[in-house]
Amino acid sequence: MRAAQCGRPHSQKIEACHAILTRPIGETSMRLLTLSLFLAIAALMTLADPGSAQSPTSYPWCSRGTKGVPGNCYYASKEQCQRTISGNGAYCIRNPWFQESARGRARTR
Repeated sequence: MRAAQCGRPHSQKIEACHAILTRPIGETSMRLLTLSLFLAIAALMTLADPGSAQSPTSYPWCSRGTKGVPGNCYYASKEQCQRTISGNGAYCIRNPWFQESARGRARTR
């Protein structure tokens, strides 16, 4: 890089360009390696499937807690949900994301 390309007053141009031109080669290659690794990890993270962490089975009932207590949607029946949450101030609701599987629909017909 030439001093005229640095875009600063003349004395600062010379100092800045000298710093750029005399930078150790190992430092530049290490920066490139770090940047390459960062970009590779970012690309791999975008390929991850967030849905794979969910249960393959969908259940029709959910519990909902009160006062910041989280609930869950792993109940096959309303009675099972009510027995589980009995006494802890939570309540049961139908799972708004429930999708009955094709096997489940075939059995209930």
